[in-house]
Amino acid sequence: MTRGITFLAISIMAAGIVISCKKKDPEPAPVFSFESVSGLVISDEGVKLLATNAGLCSLDVNQGIYVAVENELGSSALNDLIYSPALPEKELWLASDQGAYNFTVSYFLSSSNSGLQNDQVSQIGFNPDHTGFFASSDGLSLQNGESWSTYTGMDDFFLYHEISDIASASNGYTYVTTYGGGIERFKAGLDGISGATLMDSDWTQLESNYVYSVYIDDTTQVYGTDLGLGFHFSEYTKWDWEVYTTADGLVNDTVLSVVRDQSGNWWIGTANGISMYDESQWVNYTTGEYNMSGKAAKYLALDTDGSVWMASDQGLSHFTDGVWVAYPKASN
Repeated sequence: MTRGITFLAISIMAAGIVISCKKKDPEPAPVFSFESVSGLVISDEGVKLLATNAGLCSLDVNQGIYVAVENELGSSALNDLIYSPALPEKELWLASDQGAYNFTVSYFLSSSNSGLQNDQVSQIGFNPDHTGFFASSDGLSLQNGESWSTYTGMDDFFLYHEISDIASASNGYTYVTTYGGGIERFKAGLDGISGATLMDSDWTQLESNYVYSVYIDDTTQVYGTDLGLGFHFSEYTKWDWEVYTTADGLVNDTVLSVVRDQSGNWWIGTANGISMYDESQWVNYTTGEYNMSGKAAKYLALDTDGSVWMASDQGLSHFTDGVWVAYPKASN
């Protein structure tokens, strides 16, 4: 009898432990909801991070849901996100109307504790020398270590034209694109700005001064405009250009984003689908024929395995093994 009671007691205790464990299972993370996307990066560990109007989120690929990533900006709208060059490690930066936030080290920059000229930071960029460029309506605030400076562009160029993107080449040149003014190129060093040059439709082979984005491959610059795609292969403003439009095979003339994969193929995100260009032929992908989350490919990024991800305001899409897989955002 005693043996039977002991066995029963052990069974009850075991059942209690199971029940207790079940009660302690974590609640599933609430699904993150957003209306628009303002940036996409993929970490070295393969985490897909989106800047949105509702804050920072990541994609849980296994569950196909978006999850909030906690940080000091909370649910504030983000304007941009970018990884800085390795310092010894890359740092994730977020741009917002409250300032710039270094997510990696949990440090917040504002006009009250740094050399930022304006808390409303729209874009962030870095050059190979680790100089940071923080764009606002007051131009560029430059940070190099503890040193800060301000640059408003040639003849106050950035005060008259909103900055749309920032990227730097391996030769030290930084390229700043604008909505309506074209591009300014310069070098930023400890002695200040040098080699500043304006690159607009009068001095380049670009058809438009409305430039959405710039992607740098070593020193080659690739510009997305509202009238096609422009490649520039040198530092000579007027020469060494190639421009492509729908007449050449591009899926749409409004080019929003560009990335180059490990095989040398160019992926071009447009307002109506994506074009892949291998420098001999074009392959176009649109929502009407492929399983993509949205037609406007606002941002492109490469995964750790070299595959391509696209961000639209409707969510992420992944191209792998010749197939598009959509990860739509939660419906409101």
